Amino acid sequence: MPNISKVIWSYRILSYHKWLQRYKSLLPEKYYTEIREYIALFVEKHKEDPYEYDTIDSVIPSGAWSETRNYNKRFLDYERQRLAVSAGNTIILIGFLDDEDDKTAGYKLIRSGLISDCLHSENEKVTWYIDPHNDMRCAVKHGLLGSTNYLYRVVRDDVTPEQLKAFLSEILDGHIDRERIEAVTAPLGSKVRNAYKRGKLPFSLQEGR
Repeated sequence: MPNISKVIWSYRILSYHKWLQRYKSLLPEKYYTEIREYIALFVEKHKEDPYEYDTIDSVIPSGAWSETRNYNKRFLDYERQRLAVSAGNTIILIGFLDDEDDKTAGYKLIRSGLISDCLHSENEKVTWYIDPHNDMRCAVKHGLLGSTNYLYRVVRDDVTPEQLKAFLSEILDGHIDRERIEAVTAPLGSKVRNAYKRGKLPFSLQEGR
């Protein structure tokens, strides 16, 4: 997994304790209690490493495991509602061929400027997160082929259309250095964290897709 400071949403439930705490108010009490009991059983079986949850499905019945994943998909809609805030300008999604923010694979403009519009992908195996440098990112898992790294940044207010066009051309050329990224765009991490400070929102699981 990438170097993560804060998980926004992940197809992979990285920590069941944190997952249950985060979505407790949205889960049926009976289901919450059952999953908590499965976690307790798993921890009992793995006392030497009680926070290793990658194989927790070994103690969760297949039906409950499938239902857990279904709930998590619905919670993505909840995170979109929480992040339905404006970044203040167009957001640029930059795709990289590696984890070094060096070789670029292309870009996408999110002209709405809404952070919630960043939380969409054609691939189901996605993790959106904030990295230690306060950048919003996305890691897309491609099975044995590894993962693709995406970076979300908002265009700075003082950037002219000509400067933006030149910046996008550099991305298409296959290379962009960090200094250029910093000069033209700003990070989204603080805006994401501020959105979460608003607290929980009213939400029905029936709204999940």
